[in-house]
Amino acid sequence: EDFEAAIRSVCEPMFQRPLAEIRTDARMNLINAVELATYDIPEVGIFFGTELFRGNRAIKISGIDYGAFISPNYPPLAEVGLEVRIKNHHRRPTAAFNLLPEISDEVLAIPFFPGLQTTYLDWLKNSPLRAIVIQGLGMGNVATQEKSLVPLVTELTLAGKLVVITSQSRHGYVDLSLYENGKLIADAGAIGAHDMTTETTIVKLMHLFGTHPNALSKVTSMLHQSLAGEINE
Repeated sequence: EDFEAAIRSVCEPMFQRPLAEIRTDARMNLINAVELATYDIPEVGIFFGTELFRGNRAIKISGIDYGAFISPNYPPLAEVGLEVRIKNHHRRPTAAFNLLPEISDEVLAIPFFPGLQTTYLDWLKNSPLRAIVIQGLGMGNVATQEKSLVPLVTELTLAGKLVVITSQSRHGYVDLSLYENGKLIADAGAIGAHDMTTETTIVKLMHLFGTHPNALSKVTSMLHQSLAGEINE
């Protein structure tokens, strides 16, 4: 019982059904994850169902299905069936391990939706936030005419804050040069997150501002650099 409780506390996010239940998926997920950890795949990964995903590319899409995770913009690192099939596009170390524990919590994410009243967001201008992530539509579209976000983004940029546009669409990428409203929001100072997930964009900004707290230009340039395979440059 103590062993099961310990496994639960560490691995509960890997399971859709509790470990003690008959039709649990926990046992195979745990067994396969442990076996894959013995392979030469030097990445932080998520194993679930039959696939090993790069952690910073994966998102959870279901709390009830056994196919709970997907990697929308990057293929699985491995697939498990009768055999373990390593896909051989995992990353290799390029330098010695270096722990960078500094994290900033001065990051906020806001989902955009048609009709969003931008005056409700005026408080952001005088907040201690360093970065605001706006989850746009499609390729990063937000309002630029009625209830336009352009004035807000302009003022946030002038206040020294970084505005990053991600997409609520799971597959694809943000391209602010594609449509007129994207160009307008980019001219106001926002930058696109390209094919990073919103979750990864938030954590990457927390890491970058924690590591480079007084270097906005460096954070901006590094956002589009691949640090751990989280973005296609």
